[in-house]
Amino acid sequence: MEEQLEVETRRQVCVELDRVLVELMDCLERLATLRGRLSREVSEGYFNMAKSRYSMGPLSVGQLQYDSVMAPTCLVEVDDEEAPGNQDPDETTPAANKTTETGLAPSHTVFRVFRPTYSVRTDTK
Repeated sequence: MEEQLEVETRRQVCVELDRVLVELMDCLERLATLRGRLSREVSEGYFNMAKSRYSMGPLSVGQLQYDSVMAPTCLVEVDDEEAPGNQDPDETTPAANKTTETGLAPSHTVFRVFRPTYSVRTDTK
């Protein structure tokens, strides 16, 4: 009787080990698939960055191209008196088919809500 109980316990342990092993193999397969996908995405990202650097040319300015201790020489302020929250909604004018101003194709509709004015101060303190 005791021997039969021991055999049954061993079978249960073997079944549980088989189940855990199959689960481990499934996880390893998913890991390999996801690593391959990550590798492709990173590779595509580097390729897209290289393409954009090539198309922008050597005169483009990026964060990596200037010293991190540089200080600004001027400050740009935006006057938002005519901001969307301060403007009458009836004054919203569609600017559709104005490709010269917006650069969009005539099939796009652009709604110009406000036109902020900019002022430049040379003191940054």
